[in-house]
Amino acid sequence: MKIITHDATVTDQAMRNLNNEFGCSVKKDTGNHILYHQRARDKRWQHQVTFAFDRHADVPNPDLFMLRGHRGRRTHKLCWHGHYELMRHIYLVDPDAEIRTCQTTYKDVSDFNANAAATGRFNAGSQAFPIEYRQRCDCGDIEELAS
Repeated sequence: MKIITHDATVTDQAMRNLNNEFGCSVKKDTGNHILYHQRARDKRWQHQVTFAFDRHADVPNPDLFMLRGHRGRRTHKLCWHGHYELMRHIYLVDPDAEIRTCQTTYKDVSDFNANAAATGRFNAGSQAFPIEYRQRCDCGDIEELAS
C-alpha cells in the first residue's frame, strides 16, 4: 500500500487509533518488504508500507483482522477488513490523502467511501477455487465491526 499525504505521521496516528478502537496490535511490517519515507516534489509525503500483527502482544481480540492462508491457518498479515479500517482511520486523520493499493487507487475520502466496499468482493482465490477477499478471515461483515 502506498499512502500519499501532507502529514508525515498519518500512518502512525491511524494505526494508534485503530489499535485503540479495536484492541488489536497492528504494526508496520518491515520484515521482507521495503519500507521507505520519501518526500515528493509537491511537498507531500509518500509512505510505502505493509502492515502486520504483533503476535506477542497481549490483546483482547487476537483473531481480529488476521488473514487466513489458503489452508485456513492464521497468518501475521492484515485481512481485507483490517486494511479497510486502517484506510478509514487514515482518512479520519487526512481526508485528502491518496491511497494506492494493488486493487485500486483512492484519490480522497469521497472516492474511498464510494468504492472501497466493492473491493472486498474481488476474487482472492483461483478460478477453480474462488474466494472473496472479505471471506479470508473470521471478521464477518464490516457493519458488524462498526457496532
